[in-house]
Amino acid sequence: MSALKHSKFVLRYCLPACLLFNALWPVSVSGYVRDSQNGEPLAYANVMITELGRGTATDVHGFYIIPRLPPAGQYTLQIRMIGFETAEIPLELLVENLRKDVNLAAAAISMNEITITGEQFEFKRNIDVSRTNLTARELRMSPAFVEDDVFRTFQLLPSVTALNDFSAALIVRGGSPDENLVNLDGTQIYNPYHIGGVFSTFNTDAISNAEFIAGGYQVNYGGHLSSVINLTTKEGNSKYGRLPDDFFLKKYFDYGGGRMQISPLSSKFLLEGPSYKGSWFFSGRRTYFDQLAKAYYRITDKIRPWNYYFWDVNFKTHVDLNSSNRLTYSGYSGKDDLFLDVGGEDLPEIEFAWVWGNTTNSLNWRYNPSADYLLETHLSQAKYYFDVDFTFTLARESSFTDSTETSAFNAAMHNLVRDRSISQQFTWFASEKHKIQTGWSFKILKMLYTEKFAGSTIINWDQSPYILAAHLKETWRPGPEMAVDVGFRITKYELYKPVIADPRINFKYFLQSNFALKGSWGSYSQFLFTINKDDQLLRVVDFWQPISRLYKPQRAQHFVVGADYRGRRGVALSVDLYYKPYSNILDISKVYHPSDGDVGFVSGTAKAFGLELLLKKTQGKLYGWLGYAYSFVERSLDYNNNGVLEREVGEIYRAKYDIPHSVNLVVNYEFSDVNTLGFSFVMHSGQPFTPPSGKVFHQSQNIFGSMDNPFQRFDTYYGAKNSARYPAYLRLDFNYIRRISPWGLDGTFKLQVINLTNHFNVLLYNWQLNASPARASAYSMFPVILTFGWEFAL
Repeated sequence: MSALKHSKFVLRYCLPACLLFNALWPVSVSGYVRDSQNGEPLAYANVMITELGRGTATDVHGFYIIPRLPPAGQYTLQIRMIGFETAEIPLELLVENLRKDVNLAAAAISMNEITITGEQFEFKRNIDVSRTNLTARELRMSPAFVEDDVFRTFQLLPSVTALNDFSAALIVRGGSPDENLVNLDGTQIYNPYHIGGVFSTFNTDAISNAEFIAGGYQVNYGGHLSSVINLTTKEGNSKYGRLPDDFFLKKYFDYGGGRMQISPLSSKFLLEGPSYKGSWFFSGRRTYFDQLAKAYYRITDKIRPWNYYFWDVNFKTHVDLNSSNRLTYSGYSGKDDLFLDVGGEDLPEIEFAWVWGNTTNSLNWRYNPSADYLLETHLSQAKYYFDVDFTFTLARESSFTDSTETSAFNAAMHNLVRDRSISQQFTWFASEKHKIQTGWSFKILKMLYTEKFAGSTIINWDQSPYILAAHLKETWRPGPEMAVDVGFRITKYELYKPVIADPRINFKYFLQSNFALKGSWGSYSQFLFTINKDDQLLRVVDFWQPISRLYKPQRAQHFVVGADYRGRRGVALSVDLYYKPYSNILDISKVYHPSDGDVGFVSGTAKAFGLELLLKKTQGKLYGWLGYAYSFVERSLDYNNNGVLEREVGEIYRAKYDIPHSVNLVVNYEFSDVNTLGFSFVMHSGQPFTPPSGKVFHQSQNIFGSMDNPFQRFDTYYGAKNSARYPAYLRLDFNYIRRISPWGLDGTFKLQVINLTNHFNVLLYNWQLNASPARASAYSMFPVILTFGWEFAL
């Protein structure tokens, strides 16, 4: 056959056959990207096929998939991430999907050499419109109260408002704390606080990635109205072990290292190492208030009137059964224990015992037989409980004898939430332009709330509803400039007859590769809520209950528009405008009585809208963020059930956490290899409160007070609800971190100053209106506080 005839044959038959083969049998590349030093997954690493210009970013597990590649070709797989050497691996794609795991070595990379980072690829891949990721570095370096705290760091974002200095609870875009879905390795945590809300329950040493979605989240999340918080724990060092080679269990278990930290609040540790086809880590933390107090009272030979401590532990392990199957177990447990014994002699004796905690266990199966699809199955069990026992003892002399009579009253509260859940999510990479995800979840709940007084049961709510949900969504990328996510979620809540449908849509339109317009609309439903009062000053614990058959589930919509920019050197700018109307909310009735049972609530509506600006820098020696937020939050509830909403009686009012203006600045500067300085500055409008406006004569009294205090028997008359505001809040925190190696132990020393300027931030006013003249005393939040800590390697 001549060369000419051969060319015609190739063009006529072989080339079309090859094109058809490539179209019908494309192949994919997938795998994990890990740190070569310890085997920890590297989230948001940039993975690209250089010859094709096709790429993606790894997820929080370090996993990536580049689907639908033409087979029978020679290509180069390039992996880049700031702080690591760039890896370039030759690939030969045949007719089968290829699994390629990659380990990146740490290196000092010039920022000028990088034009696009893995975070920018994640920016292109992810369509969540109000999402922020905080790395372990940002969590550990940001100034914090006493020790690092993930929730305290979230409070420095523009989307979040804090109740006060004593609370780590998150108020997101006007929603109450129970509207936030908090997941630890995919399992919901119902009360994520220690010390009555002062700290979150999460040990930052155990967290590898913290994802915060302030609104417009997609259909794979449900059951909450405001935000999603996904916390992913470390996997542990899978690369190097220290046990001798002849140790009989070395094949199945090894010790790779650890570290410990000591602070005025607590001591904590983390241990990790390789295991059979995987790795493990274990962390623990415990306060020692009780031990210090025990020593003090022993020395002074006094009876200790109080006792308090908390502890928490995390454990995680995974095993790669083969290249397609991974099993991961994650567990958490934490407990707070408080006891007070005060009074006695001429005063009533009060004994107060309070125990609360969380426990979770989860098993995740990740099945990836083909790079075209991924199946995840998640089994979990979560438990939250608190028990309160209160005894009031009054001693008085008998009227008939010389003896002393005592009378005691006992009150107790118990709340239990037990959550057993199973869920599956299937992801199909149908083509380069289409990705389809579907899934379902089934949750069986045990929810118990009881109150007892003097041996009699006042409240006994015991319910075990189920929640069945399913979702379907498609991510469509019609071109490089457009990405749309359309989804639909349906939910059957046992205590509500209709099936609830929640459609949602998110989009991004890229005007440039690093600048995008964004938008979102969605419907959201919530079936569990807390019965804490809206105007509660200190949210010590959450009292969870299912919404009964007598009420509709809480509903809200999210409207979000904005723009995102990703620049060089890790600079990012985000602008969000949001409107969140609530079509149904629940609150405790103002005339509630325990005999009302689960009918003592009132339904209403609410609305929240605002503007958020976030400028963030994540690379280089100087990093941090600057945020500004404007917000408006108003609630409308017919408390007196007369069918008319009346502003003058407090039925239309600005919410307790309505903060019109807030500014947050977080700055960290590594001015040498061993020294880092950090500042956080917060300034916002004062919270609203209900002021007294006068005094009225007590109808049950028929006499006036004394001549020196004529208002003694007058009652206080209050103005419109939340019609006044406390003074503006301002706080400047400082921290200094230095790498040290005392006694050959590599570690860091951390010094922190809370409220450096000692600004008086008003917590509350104590009104003494029976005095003449009337007086008011202001009580402050945190004064200036100095703390320090030492962390060292084991």
